Amino acid sequence: MKLSPIIVFAYNRPIYLRQTLEALEKNAEFKDSKLYFFCDGPKLNATSSDLENIHEVRALVREKKWCKDVTILESNSNKGLAESIINGVTMVLEEHNSVIVLEDDLVTSPYFLNFMNIALNKYEQNDEVIAINGYNYPIKYEDNFPDTFFLKNADCFGWGTWKKKWDLFERDASVLVKKIEAEGQSKEFDFDGQYPYMKMLKGVANGKINSWAIRWYASCFVNNKISLFPKKSLVRNIGSIGTNFKADNKDILGWDIYPHPIAYYENKLVEDTESRKKCSKHFRKYNRRRLSLSSVKYFYKRFIYPNLAR
Repeated sequence: MKLSPIIVFAYNRPIYLRQTLEALEKNAEFKDSKLYFFCDGPKLNATSSDLENIHEVRALVREKKWCKDVTILESNSNKGLAESIINGVTMVLEEHNSVIVLEDDLVTSPYFLNFMNIALNKYEQNDEVIAINGYNYPIKYEDNFPDTFFLKNADCFGWGTWKKKWDLFERDASVLVKKIEAEGQSKEFDFDGQYPYMKMLKGVANGKINSWAIRWYASCFVNNKISLFPKKSLVRNIGSIGTNFKADNKDILGWDIYPHPIAYYENKLVEDTESRKKCSKHFRKYNRRRLSLSSVKYFYKRFIYPNLAR
């Protein structure tokens, strides 16, 4: 099986990064993979603690030869997560046809790389498919529901794509806003009005926030592309540990990781309407929690506007 290179983006969280790498080591494909580390640099006002954590991250990526082929790229200054990911993915895809992307706070299943590589090989020639996603929300499915399905969406918690699909990524959020509004698709983009994705996209367009993920989803959406998702998540986000996030992270993002190989890969290259309804219902349930304003702001900053969290 052709193995796609893996990118891990890191900054100043060595404890999280170690968990990410140790989980990847449990994947059989990891030892034969090519791994890129992109280590962001310090801000101008970095504290001594920040500098120490950045140093620890860089020491960790050099601690041993994590897999067959390792490339380490370090920035002298702080680029922020959005620019790091956009530029890093673009750079790697100049040399490779496909890529698997992780951030430093994602713990994966021992079968994550198996799933990603099989899917990246299987759907490479299908123009309808823009991405492969290892994560899914904690949504209940019937036992006989297929292991995988497609959504007109693209996620950011452990994902992969191909060069020709990444070429569809639109950096200019205002272009994406105009296209969605011109087609009268704002409500659909917001999953039947249940999550404020359009508000986030406009925030990027207005320069108030800087998120690559919302632009990636919007690029998928305006091009009418679909992404593959697993019924049960192969990725867990641990990035809220030790924070002041007051919401129930387990209920919103999930905490369980599917411990088995994915057995079925969907052949019908269309969005699964049932899964879309389930996602909308999950978002609606979350919005009814009436979280405090501070909790909502933190959630957006940490998970949707990751550049601000830095």
